[in-house]
Amino acid sequence: MINQFDHPMTAQEKEQLYREACEIYRAYGVSERVMPKDWPSFEEYFDRMCREELEITPPAQGLVDFTKHPPKSFPLVPAPIYRLLRKPTARPLWWFAVGTLPESVRERIGERWTPRDQWWFDQFRALVRRTVPILPARLRYTARAREGFRRVGAGPH
Repeated sequence: MINQFDHPMTAQEKEQLYREACEIYRAYGVSERVMPKDWPSFEEYFDRMCREELEITPPAQGLVDFTKHPPKSFPLVPAPIYRLLRKPTARPLWWFAVGTLPESVRERIGERWTPRDQWWFDQFRALVRRTVPILPARLRYTARAREGFRRVGAGPH
């Protein structure tokens, strides 16, 4: 998402992000034996997994179906609000989600992505890149994140 909506990451930034992610994986007990050695190796691994190994299981297909065709009611949202927002938000949210997927995953779930879709998605990303930095911190970050920044004396307040 950094690469898509913040800025194109340099090779050094990608490598740093990957090293930091590996620290998190280790904290959850993932063995280093299964971790690709560096960012380029991870990209190769990820691409291969998406093209050759990814399976659309029944629960995954259920999530795709739920997202593409949201149910007529949803117990976590008050019915009048859900009825009002369901149709106008479902299609753009699905389109946005598909835009962030690798092409091989789009193909696996049966979604087409046209050059026109890509053009609009690029315009949307450019808009996000231009507008988010000028928003006040209270709109860019959750209260919990702002509190964390304040606590460590870093970032926006």
